[in-house]
Amino acid sequence: MFKRIAIAAVAVLGISVSAQAADQPVKGPVYKASPAVFNWTGFYGGIHGGYAWGNVDYIVTAAENGFVDNAGGFGGLQIGYNRQYAPN
Repeated sequence: MFKRIAIAAVAVLGISVSAQAADQPVKGPVYKASPAVFNWTGFYGGIHGGYAWGNVDYIVTAAENGFVDNAGGFGGLQIGYNRQYAPN
């Protein structure tokens, strides 16, 4: 009998403590305005370039061997226009 009363008392105390905690005023999060959405619309331009090198040894016949030395550069320009239709 005493065991049941003790369990009931603990349950009542547990419920009442949580009810008091729920009545405490809680500050909500502070919401800030979101930053402006970036827009990709507009002209762009640029340059690109590079250099490559390499060599190859190969056998043409048993009496003759070959060697190729490859090297060179490249470059270019690009221009364009982007149009963003969607708001995000």
